[in-house]
Amino acid sequence: EDLSSLRAIEAVDALEVFASWKLHLASSTTLRRLDALLVERRVELQYAGNVGMWNTALAAFARLEDMEAKWPFVCMELARDRHFLDRNSLFEQCAAVSSFTRLRMLDDVVLDNVAHTVLSDMELLKRDLVDMAELLWSFASVGNHHPELFDQCYDRLLNFMEREEIDLGSRMTQQAMLQLTWSFTCAGFHKKHESFAALLDYCLFMDLDIHARAQSVRWLMELADASVVEVPEAGGRCQYPDKLLAARSLPRVRQLVKSTPLGDEEVLKEVVAMLKELGWQHSLGHMADDTVPAYIDISLEEKFGRKVGLLVPGSRGFLRCGLPQEKLPSKESGALSLTRRLLHARGWVTGVVDSEKWRNLPPKKRLAYLGDLVTEC
Repeated sequence: EDLSSLRAIEAVDALEVFASWKLHLASSTTLRRLDALLVERRVELQYAGNVGMWNTALAAFARLEDMEAKWPFVCMELARDRHFLDRNSLFEQCAAVSSFTRLRMLDDVVLDNVAHTVLSDMELLKRDLVDMAELLWSFASVGNHHPELFDQCYDRLLNFMEREEIDLGSRMTQQAMLQLTWSFTCAGFHKKHESFAALLDYCLFMDLDIHARAQSVRWLMELADASVVEVPEAGGRCQYPDKLLAARSLPRVRQLVKSTPLGDEEVLKEVVAMLKELGWQHSLGHMADDTVPAYIDISLEEKFGRKVGLLVPGSRGFLRCGLPQEKLPSKESGALSLTRRLLHARGWVTGVVDSEKWRNLPPKKRLAYLGDLVTEC
């Protein structure tokens, strides 16, 4: 049906309903129409009395994980304007950054604008850690480790810990602590600050029960692994060295790693088929050791006699940078970069197959692309 009679606020309300019920599969045609309507009504939303309406629609697309939506890119363009962004509260700005991250979108100008707002009034970040954790996770997940923002948040967290103001009895606070420590790990704080051991103590003090979210278990596994393999003396600094090691090897942790599917299945099959044509020895789903947090999708160790591997993470491993018309190259996600670091600490050199680039290459050029990846390794 024609949706042109809808007001912008009604379109946003409809989007929220879709998002709350996860109706993106059954209603994709309607979603596309609502998306187009929002883009058409950009000015109405930009200057609406409800200054956060643009952000509400952005959050709905993020909850739906709708990678085809055009409205988020309009939001990115709007958020580049600091004067526009300043009309929104700090928490609305942080929510926008989180939505962009969940949609795998990166724009350093937007992130700098939000960081500027946060740094102007750090006291607004509450002691339950949830807001700070979501903010830093959003930055770390796109590989932006804004130095001043991360340093200020790290100092603030240490102050909370010294004054014993963190309530680990709250499940939300436990998850936020893990999320924060993982974010600081991505930024390399475990290699720069001996005080990082105190963050490890807080994370390891918590016993994640069987009801803990898989993401929390993964955060703990990865931050523990980074501390062990990148800073071997970390175990001696924290109060729970046994728990630090166990966080990488407990049955539930290993089951989580083993149950994680390999990368982009379609592209993986095509890469493997090409390797077979070339007669290159290889193995799939290689586990570097009993504590590694991720598979190596394709190991070429048999072919080259050294630890060389390929990762095929699919679209989730890459970020969409800037606006479509700017045609900026994609970038590795923060999670993928951390995985490669942890593999490199074990002596593995990895190349990453960009699935989108692979699909756009004619078959004859795929061989050269694969050869370039291996040569870089």
